[in-house]
Amino acid sequence: MIKKIRDFYRDPVGPVDECLTGVYLLILRDFAPLPQRLRSVLGRLRATPRTLAEGGDLLIPREVPKVWAEIAIESAQQGTGLFEGFVPMLAHSRHRD
Repeated sequence: MIKKIRDFYRDPVGPVDECLTGVYLLILRDFAPLPQRLRSVLGRLRATPRTLAEGGDLLIPREVPKVWAEIAIESAQQGTGLFEGFVPMLAHSRHRD
């Protein structure tokens, strides 16, 4: 019998990466004018608490490897620089143009 691995029950990094990558790609990729992308970034930022909460609700704590939990915490801490520093700086520079 093949055992299925359902990472969304085990991997707390998934929701963190979803939030960070979503914002990062909106900034990085030049697929639309910057003001439009910044509005989308704002939508992603507003959805971040819900996304993290829903991802956390799926986790089965006893199934989460300790190192995965540590990586998720570190990723979230590092990601605050994106939300607290770079995104506001980008928005501010846009208003000065």
